[in-house]
Amino acid sequence: MPAPLRDVPQSVTVVTRQQMDDQSITSMADVVRYVPRVVFAQGEGNRDTPIFHGNASTADFFVDGMRDDVQYYRDVYNIERAEVLKGPNAMSFCRGGVGGVINRVTRQTNWRRIGEVKLEVGSDDHHRGTFDLGQGINDKAALRLTGLYQNSGSYRDGVDYERRGVNPTASFLVGEATQIQIGYEHFEDERVADRGIPSYQGRALLTGRSTFFGDPDRSPTDSRVDAVNLAIEHSVSDDLSIRNRTRYADYSKFYQNVFPGAVNTARTTVVISAYNNDTARETLINQTDLNYRFATGALTHTLLAGMELSRQETDNFRETGYFTAVGANTTSINVPVGSPRISVPITFRQAASDADNHGVAKSIAGYLCRTRST
Repeated sequence: MPAPLRDVPQSVTVVTRQQMDDQSITSMADVVRYVPRVVFAQGEGNRDTPIFHGNASTADFFVDGMRDDVQYYRDVYNIERAEVLKGPNAMSFCRGGVGGVINRVTRQTNWRRIGEVKLEVGSDDHHRGTFDLGQGINDKAALRLTGLYQNSGSYRDGVDYERRGVNPTASFLVGEATQIQIGYEHFEDERVADRGIPSYQGRALLTGRSTFFGDPDRSPTDSRVDAVNLAIEHSVSDDLSIRNRTRYADYSKFYQNVFPGAVNTARTTVVISAYNNDTARETLINQTDLNYRFATGALTHTLLAGMELSRQETDNFRETGYFTAVGANTTSINVPVGSPRISVPITFRQAASDADNHGVAKSIAGYLCRTRST
């Protein structure tokens, strides 16, 4: 709802586009770097994992107020601001949200002429370019296009990252009181899953920062997102408006880890294991909001009433890595701490406990909320 932050009975931090540019922010972990009581975990080198007040979650992400709960690394090239809602009452934002939620607000057409190109070059073979172009065609239509390409290395041996994204949007005015916005995003993130270094007696193992434990050549991560968004807003009067939003998103993600486990007490060997996981998800969400503003005496009230309908279909498939050179059913090996990068044969196949799931989740929800101010 359109309400000042001071009237929202919740802890909310807004990270603006200007702050992202000033700090050269490119990831969600960087977005929350200076947000109190929110940190990011490693996410096994393949996903964003925020921790709100000690509660880790990969599902409490939203984009333009609609759920974006697939496990992948997000970028900020097409983001106008990020809203971080903290505390258990973040549950009021949507299902889940026990510790908090992060909502990304995307860049939309606004009839202003926009022309921006950014190029970055940095250490560890970092190369990144983004652009943001916008133009009003006439007083009834406007276009905007944002894009991204990144190809970077890492301080870790054998690790690299590649990202590609494009997000065209268009806005149309129908009459004097109705606006239609439509957008499409295609985003890809390909990288080596870097699980970091193992722990020893409760601390990080003392080793070179560039050391890779496992096999980077067989630890790929590939995430792809195709999403279409449609928003229609109609102003009935200065105090009453109706908005409908629809989002269809097709996600696919594959990742494979050849990664370290426990270090022995003598600090001479480390356990290496492997697995992979493939997830495909289609999400369709429709939201309808009615905002009404009215006054009683010296108080101004904003009333929000709405409904959300959603359908989510998910397929998930997992395989375990077997070190067949050691034994047909061997799922882990011990290698020297001083030489933890391996190249031994690994066969991936399903174990009895590995997932091979198909699920469909449907939801219908109504909500009513009121704020007031003087």
